[in-house]
Amino acid sequence: MQRVADALSGWKGRVQVQERQVPIGYIVFLPPSELTTGQTLDYLQSLGVLDVFLISTPGPLQGGVSLGMFREKERAVQQLEQLVAKGVRNLEIRERQGPQRTFYALYGTSAQMKAAREIYSLNRRGDLIGC
Repeated sequence: MQRVADALSGWKGRVQVQERQVPIGYIVFLPPSELTTGQTLDYLQSLGVLDVFLISTPGPLQGGVSLGMFREKERAVQQLEQLVAKGVRNLEIRERQGPQRTFYALYGTSAQMKAAREIYSLNRRGDLIGC
């Protein structure tokens, strides 16, 4: 982040910095409430579901059971359908959030934007996307 800020320090346009998490995939999971309704780890094993992981990381999924993580939503849906066919109920699919990332929105005249492209050409580690 400091590298980009340093590169843009002399740039004459307007810079807007945005911090946000970006989805990196999808998780198929059993919500914590389902564990109290009888869908315990033992129950899942009795259905032949062996690849399970109890979610202990603080956050909205804590206490639930992960039943697979996928980059593509289609693959997560396939996993969910296979588990439902085995008898697992009330599964959910949610986006998995990646780490916090910093994005820079640059606004300026055509000459300023040309200068921004020249700055970018010196170090192409990120993406420069036109609006």
